[in-house]
Amino acid sequence: MLPPEHLIAMLNKKFPSLWQDIDECRAKHSKSWPGWCFIRRDELADIIESYQSSPPPNGDQRMKHFSRIRLATILAPWRVSKTVYRFDSDIYHALIQTSLKGNIPVELLFRLPEWAVYIETPGLETYFGPSQGFVASLNYSPRTDGQVTLSLLSLNGDDFMIEWLYVKENLTIEQSLAQSLERWHTMVAGMKLSRPEEELSLKDVTAHVSQLVNLLLYICQVNSEYYDVRCADGSDRVPGNPQPKKTKKGLRYFSPDKPTVWECGMRQGAELRRALSEQAEWRGGTHRSPVPHTRAAHWQTYLMGEGSRKDPAKGVRVLKWIHTILVNARKGDAGVPRDT
Repeated sequence: MLPPEHLIAMLNKKFPSLWQDIDECRAKHSKSWPGWCFIRRDELADIIESYQSSPPPNGDQRMKHFSRIRLATILAPWRVSKTVYRFDSDIYHALIQTSLKGNIPVELLFRLPEWAVYIETPGLETYFGPSQGFVASLNYSPRTDGQVTLSLLSLNGDDFMIEWLYVKENLTIEQSLAQSLERWHTMVAGMKLSRPEEELSLKDVTAHVSQLVNLLLYICQVNSEYYDVRCADGSDRVPGNPQPKKTKKGLRYFSPDKPTVWECGMRQGAELRRALSEQAEWRGGTHRSPVPHTRAAHWQTYLMGEGSRKDPAKGVRVLKWIHTILVNARKGDAGVPRDT
């Protein structure tokens, strides 16, 4: 069982009618929500609070109640797709080691291929311990002036950590996290917990979240490379939001029996390894031809807009993510190794 499935099972046990109630809420209201939102977090909070006979009596109970709402907000959209994104090992390590500089490229985050994604993070050590993977999703609420947040649920078995970014223009990851951590610490202080909650370090959280956002932005690219491991015929199927099914009780979303695994960057990873091999062979030689090499993953600013080439004043500067680039490599199919 995948780590997100453990927490979904816990929510199932605590709130047996939760998923049906979410489907009914979507049937009534989803046409007024953005397409990237599965269920607004204030609507989901109202659903869960309707199960309570009385408000949580103390700070610890309020914290646990709040944690369940946050978990359900992130896991509800993942439950209906149950997809796993698995990176080529070399691409994965290159991404998590890349430094993020400049403002968050907000427009890319709205290109998530599904309402929620689970990305594996093998061997990732964080400030709170090891992490097997994380679920990411976007949400908003009119109760917070419609501010969009990116929630990141890191998992290791039944243990989890939730971090979130305010999705705003002209903010770096550190600035966005500073705002969310300030709100979090204020909220924790207001709950008057019987035990003090550890204050999170902005530096540690920024370092961890930057790794996750690198992986997330990779799969948000227009030219992202996906491969469904179930498609032996090599078809070009791409991920997307599932459709509801008609039932006697209305439209329902049913959780798949098994996860779908999308491999990411496998072909590019093979090409990178070939280029590095060629580079090693050429090293120390006398041939003057250009040596195959890689250009590290990086952020790059583009000037977008009609007429911007001739008149920069007409353009808009947009920060975009450029993945690792192969330079002077041989043309041709690198071949992607597959398990047999």
